Amino acid sequence: MPGPSNKKKRTSKAKQQPSSQPPAPPTTLGQSSAPSQQPNAPSTASTQAVASSSLKNIKSSSNKPKATTQAQCSTLEEDEMSRCTLPPTDGYPRPNRCKQHHTQYRLLCKKYKDAQRKVDQIENSGDLPDDAKINGYTDFTVVLAKLKWVSKYVEAIRVERTGRDLHSKRFFPKADDGHKIRIKILAKGMEKANKIREKLNKRAMELYISDHPEAEWATTPADEEILRKSKEESKGPSSFFGSRAQQSPSADDQAQNSDDLIELQIQAQKRKILYTFEFLLDLDSFREFSKASEMVPKGADPVMAKHAEDLRYYALCQYARRIIFYEPTLFIKSMDKVSFRDFFLSDDLDIEDCSSFMELFLRPDELPLPWFKDSTYEGLHMMQQSEPKYGAANIGDTASRIFILGGWIYNHAHRNSTPDKVCIYSEWWGHKQGPRIATSGFATATMT
Repeated sequence: MPGPSNKKKRTSKAKQQPSSQPPAPPTTLGQSSAPSQQPNAPSTASTQAVASSSLKNIKSSSNKPKATTQAQCSTLEEDEMSRCTLPPTDGYPRPNRCKQHHTQYRLLCKKYKDAQRKVDQIENSGDLPDDAKINGYTDFTVVLAKLKWVSKYVEAIRVERTGRDLHSKRFFPKADDGHKIRIKILAKGMEKANKIREKLNKRAMELYISDHPEAEWATTPADEEILRKSKEESKGPSSFFGSRAQQSPSADDQAQNSDDLIELQIQAQKRKILYTFEFLLDLDSFREFSKASEMVPKGADPVMAKHAEDLRYYALCQYARRIIFYEPTLFIKSMDKVSFRDFFLSDDLDIEDCSSFMELFLRPDELPLPWFKDSTYEGLHMMQQSEPKYGAANIGDTASRIFILGGWIYNHAHRNSTPDKVCIYSEWWGHKQGPRIATSGFATATMT
């Protein structure tokens, strides 16, 4: 039988075992721990469950990784300011460009490096002619062949410069020293090549005149001084790009999707050239240009305005033909061209040539007055003919005339007096336009 001591042990063990009943909720003032208050226990358990769930949510949210900025293609868009928003998928050793820009980048590098090899090959060949060689040429065809060869050298320089410029502006945030040094070398090479081309064109002109006396321009020392001054003061291609050329339309969508960025750049320059000289292509284009530029005064007599507009167009065409004829480089490049459209769309014509033309075309008040006076005189005869291009064919010494870009001009000033109609149209236009007469009105419209 168990003794009293065993009973005490069993009693102490019972006290040590935990109760299976949940503890009663704490009492508050006005409440008791009577069994009638037990229904409040489940409400307390629900509150604890909610608190436990909230704690788990806090822990799980703290374990989630923080949001990071999505990687972008490192290439700048065509505006050279905004960055491509596509994710980088191509590149080595790690992707840094989208597929399209990586394709463009690889083609760009290949093209300008191929051009670099051609530039270095020509420079190291020693075949670029100096003044002594140029003056020693006696065959016109040999000079033309040398001109084409030097032009290929100039084109290679242009391609490499364009490629390196795009490389540094769009594909890398900052050009390295190697690119900067090479671009400076190319600029000097371009200047040297253009001087060689200019001297070759002069020599070609001399040889051509020896077989075609009618092509010799009856220049005066004043003419030569004006030409020299215009070249010294020329700002080069920058002056051309600062004109109406900036408003030229952009390429179509198909062209924009091309991966050849260098070709896109060259074609953009061609569009600027064509857009700038569109007024010379035909009479309808000139009328559109005149209307858009508000060169026809509002409320003008329609008949008078039409005659003045036609005269203005033909006079400007004759004036342009004289400039091209007078400048050796432009004249040589015009020899196998049949019209202004053919001339300005040809691959031979580049931005430097257009800049030279504009420097002279926009100086009607500095060039000899007979240039524009004779052009206006010939324009009046042209507008009265059913075939305007033949209108100036027989109004002067036929032995001194030359056919250039679809029209006849003469190598000396006309000795006939200016018809009254020319004076009437000029006075009318001057009265309606104020100082915007001759090409001054065109210059204002073109350079804005």
